[in-house]
Amino acid sequence: MNSPQPHPTNWYNDPAWLSAVSGNAGATPLQLMRTKVKGVSALITPSWSLYAGMPGDAELDDIKSRLDESKESLIVADLPPGISCDWKAPWIVHNLHTRWLEANESGVFPQIPKHRAKQVRKGVHAGIQISTCTDLERMVKLHQNSRDRKSIPSNEKALRSLLKVIFETPYHSSFIATNQDGEDIANAIFIHHSDATVYAFGGQFRSPVSALASVMLIQKGIESAQSLGHKVFDFGGSADAGVDQFYAEFGAIQKVKQRVVRVRGPLKIWLKLTRPDLF
Repeated sequence: MNSPQPHPTNWYNDPAWLSAVSGNAGATPLQLMRTKVKGVSALITPSWSLYAGMPGDAELDDIKSRLDESKESLIVADLPPGISCDWKAPWIVHNLHTRWLEANESGVFPQIPKHRAKQVRKGVHAGIQISTCTDLERMVKLHQNSRDRKSIPSNEKALRSLLKVIFETPYHSSFIATNQDGEDIANAIFIHHSDATVYAFGGQFRSPVSALASVMLIQKGIESAQSLGHKVFDFGGSADAGVDQFYAEFGAIQKVKQRVVRVRGPLKIWLKLTRPDLF
């Protein structure tokens, strides 16, 4: 694998990401994909993107105007962290969050908490090995296993296509954890934007040492971010309170990330029944 490098701009602005997840771009400065949600024509944040890519010179007012003109029945767009709006009805604005670990003025990230450092030492003592890995089969299998265990839908074909694109570039750091018998137990894929590293993908096979492996992998991701001179390590956030608290323990602060949703007319009834989370 090539030495990790920062993306020239941002992975979520990269047309290769959208193409990999079989998305057709919408006519808006935000990188959104055309698809169907519960049979409804939609324009949404691309699969596996934490937010919609937004060029640095894009104006929020222009984005809203272009989205207002869109004929899709449903729009779900996640704005980048730090970008906020107060759009009125028919728009619905959700205040979500991700978690950022920030480096100090010298570019150094905080040390992981003592009890997590203890877990790292325990993992090493248990024979856990962390190595770089871009083997599609192994990495997809771990990711899909976690999604299946949590009953979270996941398009394996699209994931495979996206990881293939990512692995063909140097704009990532990808690791796998194996136990003392050489068996895969967990993985983590960190993507590198031009100015931040994101904990983008991960999975595990549950075992007595899988939790230790996850902490070891996160430590590797933070080290990768620091080696690139990034000031932000983005955990990606989680709607799971337990996972969110786990991220917070590393010193990661909440960073508001807004989601804007628009649904046209009578389709609201159908989507309120099938996708209440959008309202």
